[in-house]
Amino acid sequence: MTVHTIAETRAGRRRAGIAAASGLLTALIGLAPLTAATTAIADPAPIVVAQNRATGQTTDHNLARDYYGQCTWGAYEKFHEHTGLWPLIGGNAKDMNDNAAARGWTVVLDAEPRSLVVFEPGVHGADPNYGHVGWVDEVFIENGVKKIRITETNAGGALGEFTTRVLPDVVGMSYILAP
Repeated sequence: MTVHTIAETRAGRRRAGIAAASGLLTALIGLAPLTAATTAIADPAPIVVAQNRATGQTTDHNLARDYYGQCTWGAYEKFHEHTGLWPLIGGNAKDMNDNAAARGWTVVLDAEPRSLVVFEPGVHGADPNYGHVGWVDEVFIENGVKKIRITETNAGGALGEFTTRVLPDVVGMSYILAP
């Protein structure tokens, strides 16, 4: 696994977005162009990815407890439900990658189950000022597209209500891995 600094990660996301827009993505990351042979994937195909998952700094409570129902509150609740840990990350969703990496958590660009997904502002309807965060329940391939099933709060439901949705994994999404 390659570990990048957050500055390299953000620069990489910008480069990837530009490359995709200009049709140069396959040349930049060294992948063969998709063909009928490479896209013939059983739908949906679960993805099981082994990663080094560092356990970063933790605390004894939900850091967003004063912001009941917001996306950060819900993401921390799901993280704790699945790991028994309260991650010491903090900040608005758009800042969580930097904060997580600075506190020892593994942050990657490839979709991973058992992780927090961080949406940059505007991506998949994320707040244009604060971004968005949710919990990744599942990662799979459907019709040749990598997708994630997430559980989240403050996205189409009542405040504090957990909802789920399936989204394609696109540039502008990153993942804070749970141990």
